[in-house]
Amino acid sequence: SMALRPEQWPGEKPKLLFKLLCAHYAKGFIAKETILETLWPDEDPRVTRNRLNVALTKLRQSLEPELTRGLASRYLGRKGDAYGLSLGADGRLDIDLFDQELAAAQKERDEDRALNHYLRAEAFYGGPIFVEDRYGGWGIALRDRYQEKYLDILSHNISGYRREEMIVDRVPERRLDPGDDRLRRSGRRGGGRRAQGDGQ
Repeated sequence: SMALRPEQWPGEKPKLLFKLLCAHYAKGFIAKETILETLWPDEDPRVTRNRLNVALTKLRQSLEPELTRGLASRYLGRKGDAYGLSLGADGRLDIDLFDQELAAAQKERDEDRALNHYLRAEAFYGGPIFVEDRYGGWGIALRDRYQEKYLDILSHNISGYRREEMIVDRVPERRLDPGDDRLRRSGRRGGGRRAQGDGQ
């Protein structure tokens, strides 16, 4: 695995492009026109198409510094005029796992199993996404949407804990009164067996 420090990114646009691909990973490939409109809104597409090519090249170089020119990237895929992130069979994104667990919880009818999914979703939430970026548009909207999802998950988890506490409180403790006749009978039987064993 490889971690890119902020100063290692070759400019703001390749980093934003990577985040956009991550955000849409579960949906598959993103049309080139959608990328252009998102990263360069209200600008001439004849100009921004070349900017996208430059951003893609720099992103490939950042993710795979040893990649030979002309070879396909392991992480960036293309289908016609659409681009997407490729993570392989074992690759996962926390944001994707978060969505999967949340969807499973919402579909689950059993409250205990649903709570388990909600708890796993909570664990995948690492805090507000893209918090270091101070830009408008899709980034802020996406961040706000996931924060709302997270708060909803916390509400379900708190309700689940309270439900479990109520169930525990309703279970009576089983205590035997020392004067209970059942205890005296049990003691007599036990003593009889021990005496018999000693006699042998």
